[in-house]
Amino acid sequence: MLNSKVFPLLLLAICLGCGATSSSTAPSSSTPPTLKLFANAQLPLVTPTYDGSGQAMHPDIVQFANVWHGYKYWMSVTPYPGNNATVENPSILASNDGQHWEVPPGLVNPIAPLPSGVIHQMDSDMIYDTASDQLWAYYLTPGVNDGKINVSLRNSSDGVNWAAAKTVVSSAYNSILSPAVQHTPNGYFMWSVNAAPLGCSAPQTTVELRTSSDGLTWSQPVPVNLSQPGYQPWHIDVVYVPPRSEYWAIYAAYPTSVASCGTTSLYFARSSDGSKWTTYARPVLSPSQAWDAGQIYRSTLIYDSSTDTIHLWYSARDASTHTWHTGYTESTYANLIAALTQ
Repeated sequence: MLNSKVFPLLLLAICLGCGATSSSTAPSSSTPPTLKLFANAQLPLVTPTYDGSGQAMHPDIVQFANVWHGYKYWMSVTPYPGNNATVENPSILASNDGQHWEVPPGLVNPIAPLPSGVIHQMDSDMIYDTASDQLWAYYLTPGVNDGKINVSLRNSSDGVNWAAAKTVVSSAYNSILSPAVQHTPNGYFMWSVNAAPLGCSAPQTTVELRTSSDGLTWSQPVPVNLSQPGYQPWHIDVVYVPPRSEYWAIYAAYPTSVASCGTTSLYFARSSDGSKWTTYARPVLSPSQAWDAGQIYRSTLIYDSSTDTIHLWYSARDASTHTWHTGYTESTYANLIAALTQ
């Protein structure tokens, strides 16, 4: 049975237009216009965090067609108040409308206690596994004095109690960032960004793909052609949209000329196989003059084919105090593609 973070929407999915059967890039420019195809949220969502700051970012969401253990929406986030990485640890919030979020009763965040010698764990991503009826949370755990970064996995049968962590991937530090996992008819896919060795100041990054038959044992990474002329992909999420077997990527990217992950805007891409991507020159969301004036960061989306609506949750910060939050906005797929291809 098919498993993915968009599992409850699978029966609603429809043909989404022209397929991405080969690698292509929409008309590009060395300085793409900052056309905001999604409207910036006027205010961020209220997202309680275990550190008390309410500054939750790096969202990833599982939506259920019906209530699952009390909620229709489950979200993994990490606090990041004022860029304080010491509290950047995977946490879970839940909601019944995707707008009002709370800590489920009985849950103690963060869900991943720190191993000895590790100061934080980050870049969480979450799927629903139908076979086990569990939420699976993937996140990064830095190695201790070994130059490694590990992808850890915890699962939960109720969203409140989380099993012990398993290490499912180990790689060189900064070589596997923002893992994005989906379960498709072709197995489990994991996309991530390779920014080794410089990380946030890398002048070039590469999006890579790993595959797995069980979500536990993963192949070696293979580069994919998801690239943004003049920009470097940074933190990424990918959603599988059946029955067309199309993948949508939403990713923060920074200008190559700046080489700093603190200057990102948000971009969109499509693929029929998860490897060959159609990208677009224009960002779909850029900083405004309000709470998200500093940068637009890692985001996630859910598509509702009954209304052709793309629901987008995005993390962003202000321009001066590095105050982080998560906002919500939406657009239709038809409007999005029309604007990107005009």
